[in-house]
Amino acid sequence: MKSFLKNLTPNTSHLTPTRGGFTLIETFIAITILMMVIVGPLTLAQRSLSSASLTKDKLTAYFLAQDAIEYIKKMRDDKVLGAVNTSGWTDFINGDIFDCSGNSNDVPQCTIDTLRDSSSAINHCTWGFCPYLKYYETRNSYGYVQGTPSPFKRGVKVMLLDNGFGQNEMQVEVTVEWQSQGFGKQTVVLNGNLLNW
Repeated sequence: MKSFLKNLTPNTSHLTPTRGGFTLIETFIAITILMMVIVGPLTLAQRSLSSASLTKDKLTAYFLAQDAIEYIKKMRDDKVLGAVNTSGWTDFINGDIFDCSGNSNDVPQCTIDTLRDSSSAINHCTWGFCPYLKYYETRNSYGYVQGTPSPFKRGVKVMLLDNGFGQNEMQVEVTVEWQSQGFGKQTVVLNGNLLNW
């Protein structure tokens, strides 16, 4: 039996630790990779939503600027075509629109409320103190009298141009300004020329 015991060697393999779990560093790396996988698409989605909001605001600002130019064209047409004599253009440039007169270095000089008739639509203001438009939800339009405050401010400046035949041309410049979340102050400027016809 002694020889049998001599040939037996103790089995110590069960005493060696086996690798069955994660170390702290491996856990940290796994969490980091998981965070990058989750945060990347969320950041991209957030930026896409911000860009979509900015695009929507730019379109609104462009249409607000175009609305003011079309309103001034209508005022001109009403004066020129409705005049019984040839003084329609003179009445137009010396009338209410005169409050919007400036030169190429000036900021906008007046606001135009396109929801009102032409006799009360134009208000002279200093650009820094011009009021913000209000959104009139019932009519789905913007004005100054009623509605909820909007982020948009619209100003108008007109300049008479002498094309060699007297002051028969007017340049209209409409500026729409608003504060965009994540993009700061934004501005859309639209120009158009009106002729005495």
